[in-house]
Amino acid sequence: MDATVEVRGLVKRYASGPTIGPIDFEAQPGQVVAVAGSNGAGKSTTLRMTLGLSAPSRGHALVMGRPYGQLERPGLQVGVFLGGRLGDESMTGREYLTFMAGMMELPNVRRRVRRVLRDCGLERWPKTWIKGYSTGMRQRLGVAGAIIADAPVLVLDEPFNGLDIAGRLWLHDSMRQWSAAGKTVILAAHEIDELQRIATHVLIIMHGRQMAYGPLEQVIADNGGKSGTVFRFAPDVDETRKAMVIGELAITGADLHLSDDGSYLARQTDEAAVFAIAARHDATLVRLDHAEPTLRDVMTGMIRQTPEKERAS
Repeated sequence: MDATVEVRGLVKRYASGPTIGPIDFEAQPGQVVAVAGSNGAGKSTTLRMTLGLSAPSRGHALVMGRPYGQLERPGLQVGVFLGGRLGDESMTGREYLTFMAGMMELPNVRRRVRRVLRDCGLERWPKTWIKGYSTGMRQRLGVAGAIIADAPVLVLDEPFNGLDIAGRLWLHDSMRQWSAAGKTVILAAHEIDELQRIATHVLIIMHGRQMAYGPLEQVIADNGGKSGTVFRFAPDVDETRKAMVIGELAITGADLHLSDDGSYLARQTDEAAVFAIAARHDATLVRLDHAEPTLRDVMTGMIRQTPEKERAS
């Protein structure tokens, strides 16, 4: 049977606090499904309900056609890393992985442990106690535990936490390899730019409400993502000329946003129009690039449209 995850109408109600759901999505082999949203949106709860670790108030989640708890030897079907403490931190990384493999009664334990230590960049520290690991090393070890059984489905919660640039690149490459090998990958994270680089599909949850689900490009296109132009004025352009350029662009219907680095993002216009208006006002540009729509744009727009009362909840 295909390694498919199917979630239908999942709802979690609390005595106090916002209700989460209903949540609907599915994940097929070869897909990387990103669960995106702000802190407290319900991402982790959605994963826990999918795995049967948090009972939903309504709805169901099936993994390979059955509830996770009814799978025979579920550790062989789904590799899971939900963050947090890894267990007895007086164990070494090698001992931890050996313990995990033993719990699942996996064959060829020594070979598996060597392989995942190597694949996760921990081969230099097999005998180091976990309590001596950095945050990034703990994240790598958690992922190693999730992949040791070579399960067809992987569920990861905030796997980028604590990873440096090298660690993030490693995780990007790993997810692409898992996807290419036909695995189903579901991950929750709040690093929007990271998700856009690796996701094939995205589920957006805001304050417990499902806002969108589908292929990444479709979600961006269907929720207001528009291409545009990024430009930045030369240092010698005075504020008067800048204001004239910005004002004329606004009159033409451009949607303008100022970035922290001093560059402008102009939606609903193109490079030729920006260049012509800047030239007309003798405003030299040091940057003029095409900008594709992004997941960040979509989620920023959703946040802006959310009432302040809900943002604070």
